[in-house]
Amino acid sequence: MSFDINNAKGVFATVDAAIEATHKAQIEYYVNCTKEGREAIITAIRGAVLGRAEDFAKWFVKRPNWGV
Repeated sequence: MSFDINNAKGVFATVDAAIEATHKAQIEYYVNCTKEGREAIITAIRGAVLGRAEDFAKWFVKRPNWGV
């Protein structure tokens, strides 16, 4: 399965709604998250990124001026 960022549909109806949800999530995370919870999140992100490493590499190769 591939992801096309140019044709992606948003989860939220507006940018403001996304920002509001993000703010609420950050507060909940700060109040409730434990070290084990942070480690689980990092492990999940790492797994997702490593699982798509080739896709990411190809995507960045197409953008040679990024990071310049």
